[in-house]
Amino acid sequence: MEKDIYKFFLDECAIKKKEIENNNLLSSSIIDSLDLLKLTLFIEKKFKIKISPFEIVPQNFDTVEKIIKLIKSKQK
Repeated sequence: MEKDIYKFFLDECAIKKKEIENNNLLSSSIIDSLDLLKLTLFIEKKFKIKISPFEIVPQNFDTVEKIIKLIKSKQK
């Protein structure tokens, strides 16, 4: 799961793993709103889950760890 997310950032956003690790993706402006939309669609398709618009917030998407936590919570 983690590998898939890092691969997405590299392939779709041209962001390397080193740039993401230990950084806040949204609050540090590493990704923008378009990247967030693409990421959400990727996650929904890849992991066969549905993410509500109300869940697309920094608390769920600011780090790779938070993204994984969200995915796992939706898979239950």
